[in-house]
Parts: sequence; C-alpha cells; structure tokens
Amino acid sequence: MNGSREVQTLIDLGLTDLQARVYLSLYQKGPSEALTISKVTKVARSDVYRTMEGLQRIGLIEKEISFGEEPPPTDEIITVSGSASNYPDGRRHKADFSMDVTSENGSSSGWLKYQYKRKWLFFRIWMFFASTEITEVVASDGNTATIRGRGTVNGAGNYTFEAVVIDNDPDSFGITIKAPNGSTYYSAPPKNISVGNLDVTIE
Repeated sequence: MNGSREVQTLIDLGLTDLQARVYLSLYQKGPSEALTISKVTKVARSDVYRTMEGLQRIGLIEKEISFGEEPPPTDEIITVSGSASNYPDGRRHKADFSMDVTSENGSSSGWLKYQYKRKWLFFRIWMFFASTEITEVVASDGNTATIRGRGTVNGAGNYTFEAVVIDNDPDSFGITIKAPNGSTYYSAPPKNISVGNLDVTIE
C-alpha cells in the first residue's frame, strides 16, 4: 500500500489521520506491539495505545494477548497555548496565530486561529482560518506538539488542518490546511516566530 495516498483514502472513509496511520502500519507489518508502531509512525506510544483501542472498538483490529505484554503508559496531558507572529514566505507576508488546546485521556479540545496577511501599503488579511474541532494532539521530543482538526477559511467550508508547534528559543510554528476535497489549500512549514510566545506542556 502507498503511504500518503492510502492514509488519505482511510481519512475519506471516516478515520482520523492518526487512526489511518496506525491502521496502515498494522496492515503492512501485521500483529505488532504499540512500541513498534510508535517507532514506525513517530507517534507517542500513549497515543498509539489510545488509537489502537479506538480501532478495536469499531471492529477494525483485534487484540492479541501474550505473556509479558507491555503495560499501557501513563496517560499524558498535553497543553498547547499562546499567540505569536511570523513571516511564512518573506517580509511581505505575515501570519498571526493563537491557540489554546488540551489533550487529556485521549480527548482533545480547544481552538486555533490563523491569519495570513499580505502587504500592500499595510498588511491586509487575505485568509482567516478558525478551527471548529480539535481532533488530535500528539506530542514528541518533549517540546513539540502536532495539532490536527477541522475548521473554516474566511468563515466557510469544511477544511482540515495540521499545525506544528515547537516550544524552543525561539519558538516555531507551521500549518498545513487542506480543502474539503483533500488537496492542499495552504501550507507554511515551521518557522521561527518574530514576536509572541508559544508553550507546549506535557505532563
């Protein structure tokens, strides 16, 4: 199976991005422990456990019990918050963004807003993205969070997004927004912020 194309097909069938990636890995590798899938997908083991439990509940996978099975890790509480600005593609284009997102016991909530501005005589808003649902928050490396969900562009549509927040010195932020048909509508890779502050807390 081809990775990204098959993942998108599974998303179109109703799975979340994380469910699709874990399911695809299990399909390719066969029966596997959560630790193995975590390494393949680069997703935190606690999130892999929760995702596998969700796939089991909807009947897509079955759990095999074996002697010495690894215990589930302690549930993480991930909080991502703050507001900042950066220049995604040059000083003539500015982005302002803010968020307050939490993931606890496999349930994610909160909001994220992103304004992309183009400069003529002054900066004017060209695109305003606002989340309507936070579906996943995945932590990695102790200071990085990936936020996924759905939202609107300029008040309309049913778009999906993936934002990467890096709590560092300086902080960094990037976002990809996909149109309802799955095509990429807008993409800005993680870049250092120019002003503001972003916090990623993993407990």
